[in-house]
Amino acid sequence: MLYRSILTDGTMLTAILCLALWPTGCGEKSPETQGTVKSDSLTVTTSQPAVQPFQAVVDLPKDTPAALQLKKKEVISWTPKQTEKVDFALKGVTRIIRFPELGLGDQLDVTLPRTPTRDWPVAHSLRLILGREKTAVVTRFILDTLPGPRTRGEGFLGLMGLHGDTIFGRDVELPRTTAATGRFELLYLQNYLYFQLACCDLPPTIGLATYGKYKDTLTLIFAFDPSLANYTISVFGREAGRTYPGFYYHQFRTERGVFHQDLTTFPYVCLNRDSSYVDMFVGSRFRGRKSQAEPVLTAKMF
Repeated sequence: MLYRSILTDGTMLTAILCLALWPTGCGEKSPETQGTVKSDSLTVTTSQPAVQPFQAVVDLPKDTPAALQLKKKEVISWTPKQTEKVDFALKGVTRIIRFPELGLGDQLDVTLPRTPTRDWPVAHSLRLILGREKTAVVTRFILDTLPGPRTRGEGFLGLMGLHGDTIFGRDVELPRTTAATGRFELLYLQNYLYFQLACCDLPPTIGLATYGKYKDTLTLIFAFDPSLANYTISVFGREAGRTYPGFYYHQFRTERGVFHQDLTTFPYVCLNRDSSYVDMFVGSRFRGRKSQAEPVLTAKMF
């Protein structure tokens, strides 16, 4: 009984002390401790800002008519001799997405490795939300070579293209970037520079010299039409330009890269026919183990 009385009296005493000290808060940290917390918090907020995560989904609004015309004029100004061909490449387009709007910065430097890489190319991967807007992705690039001896092994420097994977982010491995997907890819063969499209039954390689040479600024346009689920690839230089018709872009959402009408099992089944989006890669690079020697290609995209 005496113990219970002491416990009760102690509890009451604690309650009385809490009421007496209520302005400072019962059970809270002392003013000195609170000041320390505020100081620590200030230290955190004044430190270097965290790096913003890569935005894997690009979802931009439709351009206003005035903004669209300004963007068209800008694209035409890059290759004024190709005005009619650029107009054709952008026919019916209601939204133009320039390279800085892809979330990879204002400029991207892509360089082939000097030694053989892993089995699959490394690239930046994103998903472009089209909705029902005919959308053109526009970028310029300047091609050059790095000094030093030529490197053995066939290399592929992919500037932009489609893929059928669900992997997104910076510097990720994309197995399907070389599975006959639509792409613009540079390679050096027998002392000549070529590009590959793999989109429209064209020969394996097309000479780039017609459109430009090293240190020239070239324009690359991918135009997607959700109403038909197809796309075109256009390349323009100062003296020449051309638009290449592509396939239906949802055909590339398979393991093998091409849809097969008669096969409905993995790896040939088409994963998703939704034409309101397209998965793209930017800045892919890969070097194989073939014995040929070639310079190290590097490109600046902006």
